[in-house]
Amino acid sequence: MQEVVGFIPAAGVGSRMSGFPIMKEMLPMPASVSKDEKTSILIDNAIRSMIDNGITTIVFVVNDEKRELINYINREYVYPQKIQAAFIYQRIDGKHYGVPFAIESAYNFLKGKTVVMRFPDTLLLADVNLEGLLKCHESNNSDLTLGIFQTAYPERLGPVHMDKAGMISKLEDKPKGPTVYNTWNCIVWGDKFTDEVVHCINEKKSQGNEKEMIIAEIMQKFIAQKRAYAYEFENVVCIDVSSIKELEKIWENKN
Repeated sequence: MQEVVGFIPAAGVGSRMSGFPIMKEMLPMPASVSKDEKTSILIDNAIRSMIDNGITTIVFVVNDEKRELINYINREYVYPQKIQAAFIYQRIDGKHYGVPFAIESAYNFLKGKTVVMRFPDTLLLADVNLEGLLKCHESNNSDLTLGIFQTAYPERLGPVHMDKAGMISKLEDKPKGPTVYNTWNCIVWGDKFTDEVVHCINEKKSQGNEKEMIIAEIMQKFIAQKRAYAYEFENVVCIDVSSIKELEKIWENKN
């Protein structure tokens, strides 16, 4: 397996929580969601899961309004030498947004690497065995491996169907009538997926079509070609912190 790097795309503007005075990644989290039972901020959940699994090189994609977040990561993780971090600035201009553009922005840092991506605005409650996810990716010689988690709200997220061997047969996007109560969250991929993301972006640009790109659209190509596998995390719940109401439920311990 190639060198493993963490990847956290944090250049989003958090439009679903507009009006809230704190950037989404820095929302305070109660001690109940932290392994060491200390208060934390939302992005800590992603960073700590990587550190706990031996991933200490992490690439962050940010925008020019995230200086406070960068300072926090440097203070809490880089200066104490817990991680090596690269901060890549992604232009947010109304045309280039979505995770694929974040991947393109960080291409030189991701090329030649096995990439483990976590979103900065989701919580995974309980120990997250990223080592198991990586072993699944390697043993299946997969181009793309999705971590699958329990959720009470699959209709808001992306339920995944798979066969007994773990090969993904279907990926849904916010279905009205879900038949499985899971969702994908963290992802592992290699160069074939990185290159395909860049290829898809260049194709869109050549067509003059540069609206938001959804990473699931590119993932669907690998699923159709039987090049994508799933790794199920047992007893780990995924919570998408998508609204102030969801944040209130976390603090009230009602998730």
